[in-house]
Amino acid sequence: MSLKIFVLVCLSLSSNAPTMCWASDGGLVERVTGYWEATISRNKVAALQFVLPSSHNVYLHLPELWFRDWKLQSVEPKSDGKSLVRISTQVTLPQFQQTFAAEVVQHWVLEGDVWYLTVPSIASSQVSRLLSGSVSSRGDTRGVSVLPETLVLHFLNPVQRGSFIVLNGDEGTVEITRVELLGDDLRIVDYPSVLQPGMEGRITVEFTGSSEEKELNGVVRVTTVSQGKIATIERSVLYNHIGPETRAFFGLTEEEARLLPRGAQPQPVVKPVLPPANP
Repeated sequence: MSLKIFVLVCLSLSSNAPTMCWASDGGLVERVTGYWEATISRNKVAALQFVLPSSHNVYLHLPELWFRDWKLQSVEPKSDGKSLVRISTQVTLPQFQQTFAAEVVQHWVLEGDVWYLTVPSIASSQVSRLLSGSVSSRGDTRGVSVLPETLVLHFLNPVQRGSFIVLNGDEGTVEITRVELLGDDLRIVDYPSVLQPGMEGRITVEFTGSSEEKELNGVVRVTTVSQGKIATIERSVLYNHIGPETRAFFGLTEEEARLLPRGAQPQPVVKPVLPPANP
């Protein structure tokens, strides 16, 4: 096993930031700095050069997060050629339209003489579930379709609106003659009255109340006329929703989530996943 010497490096991250010192294997701090400068500028192509090639596919499919700034907190050598890097940052989740202070824990590995960020595949699926309102596939779009099956309005999102997509897969014009909404303090903001073949429109739903009761349910009933035939399609609305992924992200128990007041801005709890110990 080769011997690696960790030297003390002092670096000022910005003109306004205090000088900080930490232990680093030669070149790691420079690589971390390059990655985060590219990330802050939202240049994913530039950031990719700092990512381990075997992690490229996972990295490119990570959901969009908007990082505002960053500060290196520590570099912790874990084993020969591996280091745990902790970053404090400000991140905006588009789904909630809020900015949070967060700690990011990264795993960097030494390949040859170059340090690379490694991205576990679980990261993509966890963040995707957190940010998604619902998951659906358009599949067969013949006839008239209304997607998704369930529209989710997140309690922590200050904009309490969401939309169903209406697809006209028929060969003729589709008329939407009626849209009914069953649910407390829900209203229809807008919907298309006519859709030409192959076109789509949006039925926008808004929660206008102040209730802090969680996991409420509503129903949207859409009546259409196509080629002289009348059809009714029902879809669900889940509002004031705080799902398990959101609770985990903010470190909330089910009871804490149930009692969370409107307008609350909980801070995320980021727990590092440590690399497995060497046998």
